[in-house]
Amino acid sequence: MSTELQPGRYSIRYVPPGIELPFEGGLYANPKEIHQSIVGEALGPRTQVWDVEATKDGKFTIVRPNNKNDPAGSSNALLGWSVGWPKELFPKGMVLLEMGYTEFEIKPVGEGEKLVYLIRDTSGSSIPETKYYITVDNEQQLVSWPFDMNSSEGQLLPHWQFLPQFD
Repeated sequence: MSTELQPGRYSIRYVPPGIELPFEGGLYANPKEIHQSIVGEALGPRTQVWDVEATKDGKFTIVRPNNKNDPAGSSNALLGWSVGWPKELFPKGMVLLEMGYTEFEIKPVGEGEKLVYLIRDTSGSSIPETKYYITVDNEQQLVSWPFDMNSSEGQLLPHWQFLPQFD
């Protein structure tokens, strides 16, 4: 069975560094309003669902399902995850709910019950040996954060769980 992420509808849950699956609770990616940060919230069954769509070059976009009755939405517009650059305006590379969205690399880590994913922002800075991954900051906002790939300090990369949702 392939561990590669398949396009589909998911709730997306943050898996904090050092935590192994399965675990109870957690923070789910939820929008507030257009042009605002996507936040991690512990909402349980009310979690936001997202459509994960593949692009031609093997990356993914993450968008809200088109739902006219959604209070966070704007009628027929597809809104999705967009990393707020330039860094002068958004120092952390905040993940915003926008009509134009970022393409992400989403790679599996582990398998079976312990399967999680890394969400990599490839639109960020081009600092050598630095990669940007989506994580949750101290204010529970989703951000694109730099990780030094040469660091010997054992940085733990942020993981995400994609939980399939069916209509």
